[in-house]
Order: sequence, then structure tokens, then C-alpha cells
Amino acid sequence: MSDKEILKKFDDPKFFFNRDLSWIEFNRRVLEEALNPSLPLLEKVKFISIFSSNLDEFYMIRVSGIKEQIAAYVSEPTIDGLTPIETMNEIDKTVRPMLDQLANLWLNQVVPELKTNNVFIHDINELTDDERAKINDYFKKEIFPVLTPLAFDPGRPFPYISNLSLSLAVLIRSPKGEDHFARVKVPSILPRLLQIDKILSGGKKNSSNNSIYRFIWL
Repeated sequence: MSDKEILKKFDDPKFFFNRDLSWIEFNRRVLEEALNPSLPLLEKVKFISIFSSNLDEFYMIRVSGIKEQIAAYVSEPTIDGLTPIETMNEIDKTVRPMLDQLANLWLNQVVPELKTNNVFIHDINELTDDERAKINDYFKKEIFPVLTPLAFDPGRPFPYISNLSLSLAVLIRSPKGEDHFARVKVPSILPRLLQIDKILSGGKKNSSNNSIYRFIWL
């Protein structure tokens, strides 16, 4: 067999991995570390964070590029035999079960384990009326002043949404009673988790409650 025939033989897609699907399998190994039952609790949280951060970057860089190819009607398969649409479908089919696995790990294992170690992540409805009132005061003084709602309508373009930002789509009402659809960016200068006891004590350390840590999502 000639060199040319040998090279042609190895053009077969079965000899190649799709680089995007291969990367996902690498990130699966990070998730598997978080799923390791023998791993210390905070190490599990660390690997969950790494997995999620990796996935953010993957979607920003790789998936956005694939979507651009699809939008440009690129239909030629790569060396692994997959077209952009087929690659996107395979990514979706592979990642969704991993996200379900991650959600199950966080909600049914990590959060209960945190509770057994006196670390509580509360929902707003779990707080007392007095606690909610103080949290509300904190919101008005510390959070509300740095919020910037950006309304959009036929006369105003859709606002730019930066990478890795968390945004809320909200309905706001002007003093005249006019309703507007707006985007509110959750400020990155504020922590995503707020320590409740520090807010309730005005930032002072509560010596009677040192071993209990209570948080609420921003």
C-alpha cells in the first residue's frame, strides 16, 4: 500500500475525535471529582465551581463560534465527520444530562451537607419578618443605589449584555403609570452570597453565633 493510500485510509472520520465533544469529556472528569463521595465538602464546592467556570468559557468561545458557522450556513463536515449543526446537537445532548447531574449534586447532597456543618443558604421566605425587614433596609442602602435598569422599546435598542453577567428581565412602571420592559444587571461588585448575620448585626461579629454561617443569594 502506497503512502498516499495509507493517508487516504486515515481520512476516515472514525479515526478522529470531535474537539468540542472531547473537551466536554475532559470537563466531565472535573464533575466526577465533585461527585467523589470521599472528597471533603468544600473541595466538592471547589470542583463544582471549576466545572461551571469551564463550561461558561466553553459556551462563550467554542459554542458561539459554532453558532456563527450555523448562521453562515456552513454545512461542510469537519475531519471528524460532523457538521456544525450536528456538533451543536451532540453538545446539547451531552451537556444537558451533566447539568441535571450537577443540579442534583448541589441540591440533594452539597446543600444538605452544608447544613449539617452549620452553613445555611436560605430562601427569603425562610427568614423571620424582622430579618426580612432588616435585609430590605440593607437592599435599599447598599444594593439599590448601584442598580441601573435599562429600558428598551421600539425607540431604544436592546442593551448590551456582557459575558458572565447575570441579568434580570423586569417590568417597571414610571410615576405616570407607564409600563416599560427593562434589563437590570446584577452588579459584579457585590458578592453573589450575602452573609445574613453580618447584615443583621450591622457588620459586627456575633460572638454568640460563631459556629453558624447563614447566607442568602443576592
